[in-house]
Amino acid sequence: YEACKEVGGDFYDLLYHSDQRISVVMADVAGKGVPAALFMEYSKTLLSGQIPRHLDPVSTLTTINREIYAQSRMGLFVTVMLIQLEREMNRIRLASAGHNHQILVRVQSNRIESLSAKGPPLGIFKGSEYLEGMFPYDPGDLLILYTDGITEAHNAAFQDFGEERLFELVLREKDRAPTQIIDTIFAAVADFRSGEEAADDATIMVLRL
Repeated sequence: YEACKEVGGDFYDLLYHSDQRISVVMADVAGKGVPAALFMEYSKTLLSGQIPRHLDPVSTLTTINREIYAQSRMGLFVTVMLIQLEREMNRIRLASAGHNHQILVRVQSNRIESLSAKGPPLGIFKGSEYLEGMFPYDPGDLLILYTDGITEAHNAAFQDFGEERLFELVLREKDRAPTQIIDTIFAAVADFRSGEEAADDATIMVLRL
């Protein structure tokens, strides 16, 4: 995780329910600085409480959206990707609240699948609806979650790092350890910026499934 200011609005979490059920969260609060950080803590608390109660990504986001909409007074909102790993079935279930696509690297076939589902950010509309996405995986595949501070990092010519560079990088590094992949991505983004100040927080989580 790298914040573009002293405090940031990105957050991530992993909740272990059992050997067969694990929930993973990647989120990005609109705005920067102290207000975004406080709203981030509030959103994270709601998620950590509701995820184990529902064990269903769509129901969780629907419930939390109502709460955030009712309580938010600052016009802030948060994008969330909520993924539930169902390991006994080698299956990913997910719901997205306006978050950017995430990455499933299918190691054996050397290809990338974008993970997404329809739904607006939390806190914008009272009655938002969220759709479920379901994706099979093979043991050894890579799950890569990130915020748009990675792909939207820009250089002095205002060119974005972009998804294409990220995809090429993770395919090239897919057999390495998750911590090494994370370090390589951050190093590649920093090299691409060539000294330009980061315009957004950047967060990555890599899991070997």
